[in-house]
Amino acid sequence: PACTGTPPCSGPSHGNCNGTTQLCQCNHNWTGEACELPCVHGSFIDPIIGCQCSNCFTGLSCDLECSDHGKCNNGSCLCNFTQGFKGAACDVPGCPGSDSVVQLINGTLTYVTIGRPLDCSGHGTCNGGSLTCTCNPGWRGSGCEIPDCPEDCNNRGVCGDMGSGVPNCTNCADHWMGPACDYPCFHGHQIPMDSGICKCNSCFNGDDCSMLC
Repeated sequence: PACTGTPPCSGPSHGNCNGTTQLCQCNHNWTGEACELPCVHGSFIDPIIGCQCSNCFTGLSCDLECSDHGKCNNGSCLCNFTQGFKGAACDVPGCPGSDSVVQLINGTLTYVTIGRPLDCSGHGTCNGGSLTCTCNPGWRGSGCEIPDCPEDCNNRGVCGDMGSGVPNCTNCADHWMGPACDYPCFHGHQIPMDSGICKCNSCFNGDDCSMLC
């Protein structure tokens, strides 16, 4: 037989040589011209198709999980947002970002919902040459995914887009209010929330409830 490999087709445990076509007919879990490559996550179909990969896997040996740009979850790829790849196999290049809902809660970056890849998170412009983002005002990060509020709300509130398209501070911690959660409400509470109105406790008055009656 003139099939490739030493021994031909890497031996009977990997495949056999077809004397008519002089091509290797690989066994179930092997692929390649000489059946030298394991078919890690798939099945060998024929010498032309080679290894047919299972969901989430690519490569000649079906050994690349989501093209090395994500993780497989219940048969579907979850692409790494920071790498910018998208598509069913995370093999389509693009800018980093996603349509996830992201907030800074008391200074901690929190994914409220996990979405799908989206160039610059819809908050900036993707440079198709360099695959980098130029973020709109109010957003930062490689994928424009991080809301950028004044002073990050001083770690006393929630920084996020509440529907206006531009992030702002809401739900300031008790005894604080203002656009950066930086205005004190000494002896009272902000009522209603996010109103900027400090409702004083008994015996106190003033805009910040700091004055005794």
